Amino acid sequence: MINPKFIILLILGCLAMAWACKPARNPDHAAASVSEAMEHNDIDAARSRADALFASGVRLDTIAVPRLCMLSVSLAKLADCGDHTTDYTAQALQCYRIAMSRDSITATSFYAALSGDDYKYAAFLRQLGRSVDARDAGIYADEADSIATLKSTSDYE
Repeated sequence: MINPKFIILLILGCLAMAWACKPARNPDHAAASVSEAMEHNDIDAARSRADALFASGVRLDTIAVPRLCMLSVSLAKLADCGDHTTDYTAQALQCYRIAMSRDSITATSFYAALSGDDYKYAAFLRQLGRSVDARDAGIYADEADSIATLKSTSDYE
């Protein structure tokens, strides 16, 4: 006869294995959590969520384009908050470029519909992307073109 304690342990073991093998957090959900934290001005939470998202090795092309666009704006805002400016700016630009390459119509519509500061961050990412593309093509801008200059002007206006 089988011991009832053995059956209970077997069931608990199966449940533990099922929990351990659950799929990783949805990349769309993780990206949304960064944006939500920024909307609530919780900079520390946004930083830790963004760091966790990129440390997980997520493939950005698995995130829906509108969510990727919002993530790019959130990361640009996070870069503007101080620490690790270069990292967050690079990640924001990466999100922007992937969104534009995957579905430029949806991404352009998303960025054009933004208002206020969000719109300025989208314009900044667009100009920064153009500067990087020009540099990669061998066209170098004057030293007067800096990130501060890029932030103060806008192609979308």
